[in-house]
Amino acid sequence: MGPYELNVLVVDDVDEVCHLLSKYLSILPVVVYKALDGIEALKIIERENIDLVLTDVQMPRMDGLELTKIIKKKFPKISVMMISCVEDFEVAKIALQNGVVDFISKPFRRDVIINRVKNVLKVILARKTQEKIVKTLLFSLELNICSIEDMTFEELFKCADIISSLIDLKLSKYRLKLDLGLDKRNPKRAN
Repeated sequence: MGPYELNVLVVDDVDEVCHLLSKYLSILPVVVYKALDGIEALKIIERENIDLVLTDVQMPRMDGLELTKIIKKKFPKISVMMISCVEDFEVAKIALQNGVVDFISKPFRRDVIINRVKNVLKVILARKTQEKIVKTLLFSLELNICSIEDMTFEELFKCADIISSLIDLKLSKYRLKLDLGLDKRNPKRAN
């Protein structure tokens, strides 16, 4: 996955499960934080730069579904995976509708957890890399705009190409959302 270090928060009301998941994830280039319920998880999210939350569904004080809703509203860039011993299709459906990227049933195997988390982390890294490239391009563009009067036509066309590429990137992300049925504005979205 590269030299990047990502932050993962494991949330489960059973301390042994938190410890076991932390142990599984220790082979990945991540820093693992642990919380025993949704309220404790939110406190950690507010003070740390969390990239992925791996949460149980049923917990005291605040369950995983409520936690997910709050995360998606306040911290939309955080990815959420859900783990549950509840084999209820409706719970899984609600979780996925609320923005959960994966739903894993307990009992889980070590290799399943590692592979599924690894896949989500790859997506997170790709998004972060893409955001960094866009920020760099925008910064470069801002510098060039400051001296637009001094620019040659060739430099102006280069800036136009950058803007065109940014627009294409945004459109392709939007098309992907439409194809996956993730855009709430899409009237064809299946429920």
